Amino acid sequence: RGRVRVVSYNLLAHCLSDSEEKRAKLFPYLPARALDTEYRRQLQLEEVLGYNADVVCLQEVDDVKVFKRYLLPHMLDEGFSG
Repeated sequence: RGRVRVVSYNLLAHCLSDSEEKRAKLFPYLPARALDTEYRRQLQLEEVLGYNADVVCLQEVDDVKVFKRYLLPHMLDEGFSG
């Protein structure tokens, strides 16, 4: 019997962590580096791909900065479309 693995993953939109004020208010317990998009994007990609999903649903994706310039090319290489 065929199975389909679906993964839903929240990336945390850059607009929620792009200023010191937002970071202090929303994420006071995290170091600034942990909220840096450039730092997080490779880790997020590795984690999402590590689930070996057939379908990946992403939330809070920054359209150009993260998805089109980074995630989409890598996920296309892995056989995804979107």
